[in-house]
Amino acid sequence: MAFSILNKRMLENDSVKEILSRVEWYEAIFTKDQQKSFDIHKSLAACLILQDYDEVKKIGTEYDINKKEYVDDFYVDFYKCGDILPIIKFEEIKESSQVISEDDDTLTIQYGSGLTSRVSTSDDLRKIKMDSMMGDIVETNRKITIRLLRDGKKTQLRVYKNQQTGEEYVFMKKNYDDSFDDSLDPHATFVGVVSPLTWTVDKKTGFAICSKPLFLSETIDCEYDKSELAKFLKSDEFVKELGVHQEKKQEKSTSVNNPFGEKKRKLSVEQQIRRTLMGGKRIPYLVGHPGVGKTQIAKSINKNCLVCNVATFTPDAFTGKTSNIQDKIITHEGDKTIERSVNGRTVITEPEWHTKLVEMSNRCRQNNERCVLLLDEFDKLTPTMQTFVNGIANDPRTIAEWEIPDNVDLIFAGNTEEYSDASFDISGEVASRLIKIEVLADDIDWLKWASKHDIDPIVRAYIHNFPNKIIQDVKDENGNYDYGLSLTPRSWDQKISEELKASRKIHEFPYLDRCMDEKNRKEFEEFISLYIELGIEGILKGNIPADIFDLTHDKIQIIINCLIATATTEEEVINALTFIRQHNLSEYQALFEKRWIEINSTDEDILKLKLAKSSLGDRRTGYGK
Repeated sequence: MAFSILNKRMLENDSVKEILSRVEWYEAIFTKDQQKSFDIHKSLAACLILQDYDEVKKIGTEYDINKKEYVDDFYVDFYKCGDILPIIKFEEIKESSQVISEDDDTLTIQYGSGLTSRVSTSDDLRKIKMDSMMGDIVETNRKITIRLLRDGKKTQLRVYKNQQTGEEYVFMKKNYDDSFDDSLDPHATFVGVVSPLTWTVDKKTGFAICSKPLFLSETIDCEYDKSELAKFLKSDEFVKELGVHQEKKQEKSTSVNNPFGEKKRKLSVEQQIRRTLMGGKRIPYLVGHPGVGKTQIAKSINKNCLVCNVATFTPDAFTGKTSNIQDKIITHEGDKTIERSVNGRTVITEPEWHTKLVEMSNRCRQNNERCVLLLDEFDKLTPTMQTFVNGIANDPRTIAEWEIPDNVDLIFAGNTEEYSDASFDISGEVASRLIKIEVLADDIDWLKWASKHDIDPIVRAYIHNFPNKIIQDVKDENGNYDYGLSLTPRSWDQKISEELKASRKIHEFPYLDRCMDEKNRKEFEEFISLYIELGIEGILKGNIPADIFDLTHDKIQIIINCLIATATTEEEVINALTFIRQHNLSEYQALFEKRWIEINSTDEDILKLKLAKSSLGDRRTGYGK
């Protein structure tokens, strides 16, 4: 993907000239006082730089197009545009853009976001203050560049988002020491609005030109460092700020003197488990809410997984049954043969778990694979029973003196203390080998798993619309945790989803009294009725309802969330995108694509989305046919 500054050939093109003629001076984003305070001289912005861009050599020459105008006996510098205007082929951003208007010669599209205006009224500032006090405004982990100096240094502001309205802001305040602060502060000297950028596309040449891409500013006395500008325009940072996803592999550079490479972000549960197992001497101990999915996570680490619920084990089940084999003694008295039994040797029968483990180990060894032994409900293991696993610290490793094959990884799992029926302290010898890893109920992680494991679409749609429902604790009459009626990832999978699938077969409304308490049941049943009323599964099959314009905004949002959670095949993705486009809901397309990829994140899934968008082609506009 290649961005270019406006080049000389483009400027000589009549249609491009026509587009440039529309780009007039817009209201300065910073006031004069703000410009002076922040040393941002918008009124003295650099002249537009043109570049003769060579598509083959990827190089070009820059031109200065500022001109002098004679006003009242003085020559005055006149600049058509103070900012740098990038240009790109429309085809390269077409799939990620939104067409908002069209005429015979041009398209007007929205693509990317940037600093576009400031919050100036006291009422608006007061509202932002209230929203920040309520905790509705949060940091997005994105930054906007507002100035690029000739030495390549940038002034960047953190972007904050109002979770309720979706509006985005930047804040800027000058400190007493002349440094700048861009933290969330409604009393900041400057509060700016970050919003979608508008581009004009010339149908004849296929070029898209943005009138306000970034707020890049230079004083009139500076000569712009051309090489730094070229670097910036080609940098990943510039591309990222415009919302572009480059399809190129990033070369990883690791310092020769640093064997650890770069610092990584927070690891997922699966990554923590894998890293713990890499050394071979530490054992992951998964701790979490009952039914949160600890067993499924262990199985996701390795498909070759033997699960043992040690809470149900007796000592014999762990160590093997002990029995005494009697020896037979035969004597002869005359013609008679006398046979009698006497106490013989004691033998121990191999326990079932070890027999299965060795079988799995041998099977995996033939394929050069590793396998996993999961000891579940480890928190319920009594101190006496815990002595059976002390051998994991030995070499070779043993459990109840039965050797663990060297191609077997060990994982333990247990409930958090408040949900454990019989929580015992883990012996020091075992605890010294364990790495405790907390497993939380994350709705997106669960939906990722659910989309690949035949979970009923209504369940997936409900969790995506109401993520807090993934876990709902219910107490029984005695105030104890009710395993039968509490909602957990396990119950959504093994009970509720199965009930829905069984009910579909006999065309009856699901019977959920055994699966959840009355309050949660009523809310879920109301959602089922709404799901059917909105025709979610019909939309996925291509039956687009005609009465979408009669629906409220809340219901439309529920439809989109349901489509995100339930579309799995390429055809279903095509139908979901068709529904969005046909009903002029294009503001939801970016949301659909972003959230859908979060849930369906494999290479195969991403290819499905690309093929779906490609098959839709130019349905949203006549351009390009």
